[in-house]
Amino acid sequence: HQKPTTESSKKSEIPIVGIAGAYGGDEDVFSSVGVTVYEDVDTGYATLSTRDAKSEEKKREALPNKSYPIHTRPFSSDVCFLLSKDKRGLPISHARVCDSFVHVPQICFDADDSDEDAQLNKLERIPRIIQSTLLETATIYSIVLHHFTAWANFSERNFAENQKFIKDVKSDMRRRLCRRYGENHS
Repeated sequence: HQKPTTESSKKSEIPIVGIAGAYGGDEDVFSSVGVTVYEDVDTGYATLSTRDAKSEEKKREALPNKSYPIHTRPFSSDVCFLLSKDKRGLPISHARVCDSFVHVPQICFDADDSDEDAQLNKLERIPRIIQSTLLETATIYSIVLHHFTAWANFSERNFAENQKFIKDVKSDMRRRLCRRYGENHS
């Protein structure tokens, strides 16, 4: 078994895109410039940057690649998606192998407007990026796949009759059993 040369292995490499999850907060999460991804040493997971990240620099180290909102469709070739079923996001060990990241941005509110203190401090509140718990992993992944297939110009599959969503037709086996035992079930 011979190891491929560097030049030939570069041609066959497929970029790994980490799916950071669903995030809400300020306008940074919607920006096509991207958001810095950090290794959160305390939790062991990759997180997106916040405006107050400088105060936490001792606990977090920036990863070399940014996360881009999925609606910007930051793809350039075939990709391998990497995601975690854990709601906290990608473990640091997985995030380190990613060539880039995508996330699903959402509008998020971090205070209850009915609270009097929140009303008084509304102007002083600092918008922050927080992970959303509204979408589970399967939903996030389906959103990412939708945008990837749209970017790649994949066509939607056409189904022939009786291939999808038609449930009122008896199967052949059931018909044979009904005839054999004299049952007439509809």
